[in-house]
Amino acid sequence: MNEYDLMEGIAASTFAQISQARGLCVQVWSKALQIVYGNQSTAQLFGADSQERYLECVSQLMPDYQPSGVTSAMGILEQVQTAFAQGNHQFYWLYCKLDGTELPCQVTLVRHEEDDGSQWVVGLIRDLTATFEGEKLEGYDYYFNNTFSNSDLLQVAVELTNEWLFVADLRTKTIQYYGNLIYQHMGQYKISDAMGDAIALGYIHPDDEEAYLHTVALMQAGLSEPVELRYRQQDGTYRYYRMLYQIIKDSQGHPVYAAGKGVDIHDEMNMKLQVEKDQLTNCYNKISTELKINHLLAQYVGQNHVLMILDIDEFKAINDNLGHYVGDHVLQEIAAGIQGLFRAGDVIGRVGGDEFIVFVPNMGVASVLEQKAKDVVKVCQRTYQGIYRDYSVSASVGIACSGDVDGDFEALYKAADKALYQSKSKGKNCYTIYNQSMSESELQGITTIDQVNRSISAFFDYDLVAAMFDILYAKADQVGIINQVLGYIGEKFGVDRVYTFETFDGGKTYDNTFEWCKEGIPTEIDSLQDMPEELVQDYFWTAQHDLIYANNLQESMKNSVAYELMARQGILSFAHAQVRREGYVSFFLGLDDCSTYRHWSEKELNSLRYIAKIMSLTIQNQRTQMTMDAMHQERLLEEQLYRSCSECLLGVKNPQQGIDKLLSAFATYYGAGRSYLFVFSPDGATIQSAYEWCAEGVSYETDGVAGNSVDFFAEWVQGLEVGGCLLLDITPETAHTPLRKLLVGIGVSAVLVVPLRGEDGSLIGFVGVDNPTRHGENVAPMASVCDVIASFLYRSSLLED
Repeated sequence: MNEYDLMEGIAASTFAQISQARGLCVQVWSKALQIVYGNQSTAQLFGADSQERYLECVSQLMPDYQPSGVTSAMGILEQVQTAFAQGNHQFYWLYCKLDGTELPCQVTLVRHEEDDGSQWVVGLIRDLTATFEGEKLEGYDYYFNNTFSNSDLLQVAVELTNEWLFVADLRTKTIQYYGNLIYQHMGQYKISDAMGDAIALGYIHPDDEEAYLHTVALMQAGLSEPVELRYRQQDGTYRYYRMLYQIIKDSQGHPVYAAGKGVDIHDEMNMKLQVEKDQLTNCYNKISTELKINHLLAQYVGQNHVLMILDIDEFKAINDNLGHYVGDHVLQEIAAGIQGLFRAGDVIGRVGGDEFIVFVPNMGVASVLEQKAKDVVKVCQRTYQGIYRDYSVSASVGIACSGDVDGDFEALYKAADKALYQSKSKGKNCYTIYNQSMSESELQGITTIDQVNRSISAFFDYDLVAAMFDILYAKADQVGIINQVLGYIGEKFGVDRVYTFETFDGGKTYDNTFEWCKEGIPTEIDSLQDMPEELVQDYFWTAQHDLIYANNLQESMKNSVAYELMARQGILSFAHAQVRREGYVSFFLGLDDCSTYRHWSEKELNSLRYIAKIMSLTIQNQRTQMTMDAMHQERLLEEQLYRSCSECLLGVKNPQQGIDKLLSAFATYYGAGRSYLFVFSPDGATIQSAYEWCAEGVSYETDGVAGNSVDFFAEWVQGLEVGGCLLLDITPETAHTPLRKLLVGIGVSAVLVVPLRGEDGSLIGFVGVDNPTRHGENVAPMASVCDVIASFLYRSSLLED
């Protein structure tokens, strides 16, 4: 008897039902690492007209090399050896059909041992082509398996509302984008272009072209670095995306592909820009200016950078004679003129009432600096007409180069400030470049950035906000950091309670989500949940600039709806800062003082407003990440479910053990304490067999069920015949049948039941779980393996013909 006949015998006794099961592609490997059997479904998958033809051509059904650079012939043998050694193994492999068409697959290998001790590895091949909806790239199963966490994540990512995927071929310099988000924003489900065409076609915002080209250069060099870019949408506007990717190299270490995702961060960037920008001029504010300059100085050490300080000459005369409205207009015009002279990566900030800073990283030759300085002076020269006379403004400019100054931003600023003083002394409307020969005696009266009388630092607690950033971004994991930040705020403000409120239903109700209390102050968070809008709307209506505060609660808020609630908490004075979204208050940060009446200073209130925006954005990002992590965990649980089913099919000699594993997997996925499998007799009249898995502490209830009439489950049977699957709530009020009464008696409040059908489509049993605590609406994972379960029951002789 040859090996093929031997395998036919094994298949007849062990794999007969599987080998002909609907859609299952099975192959068998011998201990000599040869494929000795493939069922008809496998032959059809590879384009062979018979099982014999498949075995003849099996060596032709793989490309010479996998996308990783591994030789296919040797690589597949290593995978099979792993299965023989470990008992089971799963991996992703690029096959090809007889006509040369690429065939990405997921392969599950399970070791099988016969009674005589002989061993075989049985492979279950899953075609992944449908996952990509017909869109194919060379070796794409490898790219996504190595870039993301599991084989199904591509389909999940395509359906996400804030992500899309891309694969760049670094050899041909082409790139393809995929995803529902691509369709929503750009009108196509897939876009394929040469990498350089993104700029020519106008996909990239003009200010981001340099960053895009830098990223392409990094990819070709085999380096990975996150980048934030603005892509054009269907309506001509631009949205921000954060590009994250990994480099895939060939066997020689050469970069050949970049695969990754684009995350929609438009709302995040808008919020960030609102926090960072001066609302009048759209320049960076004082704090953001200093932070960004220090970041660039640290990032590009040893290169020549330029800092300019601009002070607008005669601006006070404009305000005094033409009014603050005209003064604001002057500042806007000058800011726009300055912004037009510099690159998107340069930092332009308004650090005082009429003082601006320009920071140019990696400035070129001295002649370029001289010309830029002249352009800045010229663009600030403006004249405005009054009733009796005209009023002119100009700019005095002080410039310092990092090559002439040792130190950080403060040292660079001081040097530029000295040069600014020289410009003022020379009659204004000019620029001066700092040099070390400037004597201290000539520079008496010069002020540092923290002493400028036009600075907003007098109205803002810079140290508090900077420390908050240090706490929030000290770790990648944000869980637990929020309460630490609230405690820091409470100590700095000297209050008794700090808390956040959020709405999750568009402003209809509000929940106290985080709270810090000073020692001795009772917590209130549990009693402040699901608060109706009517209870807090007084705050929203009376808030000015998204702030509301009371130095004396009784005097200021006695007639408000929430006064009684706040007085009960012992609040004497409070301050709230709100964040609005889509017309309603989505978040507010509050401070309570229960010890004394207090006067809230302008500096405290401005700081509170700024902090509220930071906290809102941080918590929103944290919740988004937690959601993504939860989705990832769900996919892992589903994959565990499918893997357990495969083990039942191919690797378990003890049928009862296989069923126990399967029911345990169902219970784990659905968070249930009990799962069960009931099989009907051939005539459908009685329960032929009943299997049950119970968590620790949950009682077994199937003893004696076998042999009973199916009529006891008449409600379920009827529902399964008509509707396909059942998700039922079980309450004492609905316990009108013996089955429901039994369930209520054993503490069951909900059941999820899925039909088990024979090859002719008739109902032959059902699988169910009691009291599912998660995924209750998602019956697909359980339903999708029921055909496999039926095949297993037939094979194991657990289901009579």
